[in-house]
Amino acid sequence: MTKAKATLLPPLAYDDDHCAAGRIERLWQTVLSVVVAEALRGEDLQGTPRERVHDIKAARYYLTVPNRDFDTVCSLAGLDPDAVRDRMVKMIKEAPSPEEIVEQWLADLNRKRATTFTLRRNRQLIRRMSTVFRSSLTGGCVGTFASP
Repeated sequence: MTKAKATLLPPLAYDDDHCAAGRIERLWQTVLSVVVAEALRGEDLQGTPRERVHDIKAARYYLTVPNRDFDTVCSLAGLDPDAVRDRMVKMIKEAPSPEEIVEQWLADLNRKRATTFTLRRNRQLIRRMSTVFRSSLTGGCVGTFASP
């Protein structure tokens, strides 16, 4: 007597060519989305403020001025380059300027630094206050008591 194999899922048929093509398109769509994020919001950029402004302008130029590289990337992503370019021109017109994006990044960075400093300072104050509080509970003596 042979036991029947228990399967959790029915066998699936895969079209290797279709799956690979879908993965390749998603890869190139991700590449485009990174450039769009740089152009519109200055995301994931490194360097000085001047370098960031330059990188945002370069991303905007790449997305709006016809070039063979952009056309190839869009084709690999399964997108119409002219339609993407037209949409990007509209979105960039509505977006803040590169200088405004970098100014906002600097303001956020300074606010984050101030918050970090404040939290660090508050921790120090809390430690001191807890020491004073413990001291007041023990009658001014903190630590071990020596027996007479």
